[in-house]
Amino acid sequence: MRSCRIEMPICSYFDVDHQMIPIKEISCVKDQLNNFENERYDTCFSVKNGPIRIHTKRYSALLESFPENDPFIQVYTPDHNQSIAVEPMTGIADAFNNQIGLHRLASGEKQEKTWQIQRIK
Repeated sequence: MRSCRIEMPICSYFDVDHQMIPIKEISCVKDQLNNFENERYDTCFSVKNGPIRIHTKRYSALLESFPENDPFIQVYTPDHNQSIAVEPMTGIADAFNNQIGLHRLASGEKQEKTWQIQRIK
């Protein structure tokens, strides 16, 4: 995935312990990730509302969330460096304990989320 670029308005990311439990939020204002040849990710990013664009040599794609209030994106790159996962998240790992992104629903209440991915090139 050397030529991959992900455009997203990053506000911060979450540092994790050896069990992948978030321990600290780190401010990081960036608008893209593109160093996939030298970096490995299994990282949750806090992002501003808006679409996420993924660009490779072969295609470009647009990822959107409806309603636009899911501020977390998990990016994962496996050791073989042949693929990448970009996952919209409603909360960060261990949300039941850290409460970050946790949505509590009253009895009978429901919540609906839609994620759309569209090839744009």
